[in-house]
Amino acid sequence: MQEDAVFIADSHFKQGDIKLIESFLEIPKGKQIFLMGDIFHLLVGALQSSQAQNEELIRVICELSFNNEIIFIEGNHDFKLKYIWEQGTKTKLCFTKNLAHNVEYKPGNIRIYEYQMQPIILNNWKGDACILAHGDLWINPLYNTYRKILSSNILIGIFRMLDKLSCGIIYRNVAYRVSQRMIGEFSFYRSDFREFMLERIMQYQKHIILPLTRDKKSIYNNFCIIEGHFHIGKSIEQDNIQYVALPSSYFTKTYTLITKVGNDNGQRKKC
Repeated sequence: MQEDAVFIADSHFKQGDIKLIESFLEIPKGKQIFLMGDIFHLLVGALQSSQAQNEELIRVICELSFNNEIIFIEGNHDFKLKYIWEQGTKTKLCFTKNLAHNVEYKPGNIRIYEYQMQPIILNNWKGDACILAHGDLWINPLYNTYRKILSSNILIGIFRMLDKLSCGIIYRNVAYRVSQRMIGEFSFYRSDFREFMLERIMQYQKHIILPLTRDKKSIYNNFCIIEGHFHIGKSIEQDNIQYVALPSSYFTKTYTLITKVGNDNGQRKKC
């Protein structure tokens, strides 16, 4: 992970969100970009209707791929994105059947990490372990099962068939209902930021950090956990672990820079 990498989480893009589009276009060339899930309010990459409804932001991401490395960690609102951005090295056209006009992108600069592949572990510029995920891991057994089923190949196959048979009517109805749900910040629902973030650290310790360090062969002395999903915008440190709960770009309409240790919770966070 590069120093000054750009992080965007939970922007929940809907058609016509010009301010969000502008914030993406403001990202400097050469910056490493981490899209931390729920970038779109509803994007099922395998569905043509869903691709078409999210065309504006998809085009911007395609454009950014020519000058920026993009790591896209899927969320619970945007998944099966490999149907849009295929893996490869040559410049390709992005689902030409579904867009009004052809759009090129550089697949070698776009990497997709599905729910089953999360969290991912990267070295940062200091050699520390950065553990990245959308954030909806280890919530509870019921949610964990729901999340796996949601992106299963069988269910996606059914979705695709229904999308074609209904000419997109079913998807548009579902998308409309999803769009009516309120998007709230963490503080709207509860105020126990510290207790919640310490609980998240415990989950990562149990599932990731302890298995890594148990045999004492780990090359890491320090860990930084970065996730979205919860719309918090704060960070906390415990021993050799820093936990960063990214803000929701739906509210901030900007991106977060991860540059140095700190606990500032502004729109452009220093971590």
